[in-house]
Amino acid sequence: MSKVDETVLTPQLRIFVLGERDSTKILVTGLHGDQDFEPTDNCYFRTADSQRWEVNRVIKEQAMNLGLGHQILNTDKYIGTTGWTIYGARHANSVRAIAQHLANCYGIAIQN
Repeated sequence: MSKVDETVLTPQLRIFVLGERDSTKILVTGLHGDQDFEPTDNCYFRTADSQRWEVNRVIKEQAMNLGLGHQILNTDKYIGTTGWTIYGARHANSVRAIAQHLANCYGIAIQN
């Protein structure tokens, strides 16, 4: 995958990797163009300019490439935020690799 078009970059975009006992989460905050997002509706056309859809696509694509497609779940859907949980503590390094790929696409660092 090539780098994301620089016209959609925002300095507020942040990527976090959060480890729990039996899962690891990628949390992305500061999604640009997400002000009309309705988590219960999840309508693409309402927020077509949001970074949400590209961020989610990259995460899902990378999870599938690593064989984690059946273990990933979009657990956090809020205005400006998307979070993906991958179950199974043994997948922590793969989850970090997914987050790093996403960070590279947007030219930002993963937050600590």
